[in-house]
Amino acid sequence: MNGAKKGSILIVDDSRINFQLASTILNIQQYQTHTISQSKEVMDWVGDHLPDLILLDIMMPDLDGITLCRALKADPKTAAIPIVFLTAKAGTTDIVEGLKAGGADYLTKPFQ
Repeated sequence: MNGAKKGSILIVDDSRINFQLASTILNIQQYQTHTISQSKEVMDWVGDHLPDLILLDIMMPDLDGITLCRALKADPKTAAIPIVFLTAKAGTTDIVEGLKAGGADYLTKPFQ
């Protein structure tokens, strides 16, 4: 591999361990990653940087991931960015709600 990055991925999670693990795995695969631990910071950052993908936790302390996903999908500038939920909420209702909110996929923790 020539060292060129494949794309940019924003990881939104309030757990340092979770975003460090995801960043490490993705960086090894040559993806450029950025992490944000506060949902309220995401809209401004995403609008300025337009990542290729967002990995989004649902259970956040300030604004839950479902609400954040709906806000990103409602903004024409960020609506096309795929959002994959990466969360411990594994119930069928949670998965359906995430996909209805605009999530492209739903992965449960722990992840590999």
